[in-house]
Amino acid sequence: MKTQLVGIVNVTPDSFSDGGVANNAQTALMLAKKHFDEGAHIIDIGAESTRPGATPISIHEEWDRLQPVLKLLEKKLPKAVLSIDTYHAETVAKLVTHEIDWINDVSGGCPEIAKLISRYDTFHHVIMHNLGVPANKDKTLPASQDPISAILHWAEEKLIELERIGLSSSRIILDPGIGFGKTPEQSVHILRHIKELKILGVPLMVGHSRKSFLSFFGGTATMEEKDKRTAEISAHLQREGVEYIRVHNVKASMDAMRDNIAPPPGLLVTP
Repeated sequence: MKTQLVGIVNVTPDSFSDGGVANNAQTALMLAKKHFDEGAHIIDIGAESTRPGATPISIHEEWDRLQPVLKLLEKKLPKAVLSIDTYHAETVAKLVTHEIDWINDVSGGCPEIAKLISRYDTFHHVIMHNLGVPANKDKTLPASQDPISAILHWAEEKLIELERIGLSSSRIILDPGIGFGKTPEQSVHILRHIKELKILGVPLMVGHSRKSFLSFFGGTATMEEKDKRTAEISAHLQREGVEYIRVHNVKASMDAMRDNIAPPPGLLVTP
């Protein structure tokens, strides 16, 4: 399938790169519409930050942030595929009455969420490899461990577990969890070898946008520089056949993918 972009809409005051940009229904709609107009096929809405050091919020607060945004987007942006970034089964249970297509489960395939999703044929389930949510910079895969092998082993077991629950692998999308439980070097290694995850037979979604590992390539850490690097990597991921790419700046990645922009120096060179 053709690579599709997933536009990020964080309905939070404390996201690592854009907290507060879309902290109410109207500004969330404006950002979602911008993403859609610039070429995003999927709009991913999150109401709780999972950045390193983030403070978890209650399920009630998450829903209070999400509900008005959902109502507005369903009405004003009916052609967009809507995804909800959550790891709470209670929140997913409330989403069944809304026109939601994806559950982006950053916890890595919560069994309770999978049970709920298995009852409704409209949902796809994104499962993200991680070593804990929120992310913890001090908790990463061992330096001696190949991150691709670690993700493959975890995903193989998780797919079997979810199949037993009743959720077919045909409805699962794998996110390798760039920056979640990985050092910058490990995140770059995953990007270099992303095609090896194709053996699992499920679509991939990569979320590398504006993450701190981008400093691995040198240069300044301005938002403009991060978006440039993000876009270059998006073009690389497209060439590698990644089905979904989750980004903050849709236009930058769309332009880079269209123009087949080369990745940052060293990205494709295996150490």
